[in-house]
Parts: sequence; structure tokens; C-alpha cells
Amino acid sequence: MNKTELVNNNELPTRNGKKWTDEEHKILLVNLSKKNELEKISEILGRTLNSIICKRDQIIYKEYKNNNEMNEEKFIEKICDEFNITGKKFWEVINENNNRELEQIKTFSRKGKIWTEEEQKILLLNLNKKFNLETISEILGRTVGSIRSKRDQIMYDEYDGYINNNEINEDNEAEFIEKICDKFNIIEKDFWIIKNKYDNYKLNKKNTGNKKPPKKKFTEDLLDKFDNKIEELKEIISSKDNHINKLNEELNDVKSQMKKMNKNLKLILEKLS
Repeated sequence: MNKTELVNNNELPTRNGKKWTDEEHKILLVNLSKKNELEKISEILGRTLNSIICKRDQIIYKEYKNNNEMNEEKFIEKICDEFNITGKKFWEVINENNNRELEQIKTFSRKGKIWTEEEQKILLLNLNKKFNLETISEILGRTVGSIRSKRDQIMYDEYDGYINNNEINEDNEAEFIEKICDKFNIIEKDFWIIKNKYDNYKLNKKNTGNKKPPKKKFTEDLLDKFDNKIEELKEIISSKDNHINKLNEELNDVKSQMKKMNKNLKLILEKLS
């Protein structure tokens, strides 16, 4: 069976919270063009319905911003057909993303700032709703790397506290791990990766007395700062691009009117001759 036509979610690994791959991107577009229901595409890709909708809307908005050549009416018709949406839904997507971009520019960004208790509550609430990390990143105004690090830290602290305060056996530990994975919207494989990373960090700190974070953590923080700068530059460029796109649209309208005038002028000259 073709991967793009799978309907049994058990045949695909769970992808909730994971970064989208090029292959998944293609599968999404193929299924949208086939007019498959979003619920079915959610099963095919092993992602939440909300994740599918968010990704679809991101692609639509990106194509809208990059359209400098096609007539707007034809472009909207093409997009609606390719993504299986109505004209009304198209403009809802565009307006929602435009407003989000404006809010990101206006609102004070939390990137690089100390996490507050309120932010941690919002993080846990949205993880419980099964929102992906990209969506939570937009909600909290932080990078995906920062969201992931805080999620892993809270998860490990909760697990560590449970282990230290309860008598552990295989059954109750397995049950608790299952609850943890559901609460933090991760798969069990990722749980063990996170646990082992923090276990090693604790062991390293105990053996060396080193209070500084491991070199890997330092590198992640440094990359996170670079991500912040890149995002800021993207916002500036995006704002300028929007202005340029509007100018191009106005120019295209003028060209179109001139063509019509030339055509009418030719018809008048032909009649006069």
C-alpha cells in the first residue's frame, strides 16, 4: 500500500510534537489535493488534527505571500482547489496570519527571558491540549528550542520527584511513565532519551561538582540566542516584503489598466480608419 494512502495509524510512528519532514509535507499536499478529510490525513501522518490544520494554513499563507505573478482571483481559485478549502476559509487563514504577524511585532517578546510561573502553566495547559511545539512557541513568544527544553526539565523534575517519594515497582513505574507521556504529549522512546540526558547531567554534576551546565547545554543556549536574532530579522524582512508585495500589486493593476486602454485605443483607431 502506498504510504500516502495509509489509513491505519498503527502503520506509522507517532509524530506528535516532532518537526515536520519534507516527506510529511509532500504527503499532506497529496492528500489535500485528493480532497481527503483532515481527520483521515491526521491518521495517515500520526499527528493531531490541530497540527494538520496549522501546517496547512502555514503553507497557504506562505504561498500567498510569495505570489507576485498570478492574478489574485486565479491564485485564490487555485489555492482553494489545491487545499480543498472555500474562498471564505482562504481569507480567514490570511487574515489570521496577518494579525499574528502584527501581534508578534507589537507584543513584547519573551525570548531569552526568565520563565514565569504563569508561562509554565500555559505551557502545561497547551501540552495537555496536544498542541505541537511550534504552536506553543507562537503562543508564548519563545523559540521551539526553549519550549522543548522547559518541557523536558519540568517532565524530568516530576518523574524524579515521584521516584524519590514513592516505593517503585515495575507496574506502578510503567503506569506513571504512561501518564507522563500523555501529559507532556511525547512518546515513550522520547521519555527515555530525556530521562537519560538528565540522569547523566546529575551524575556529571555530582562527580565533578560542576555547577555550570554541560557544554552541550551551553551550545543549545547559544544556538537559541542565534535563533532569536534570526527570528527578529525574519520579522523585519517579512514586514518589508509585505510592503513590496502591495506595491507590486498596485503596479500590476496599473499595467492591466494600461493594456485595456491600449486595446480600446486600437479598436477606436480601427473604426476611424
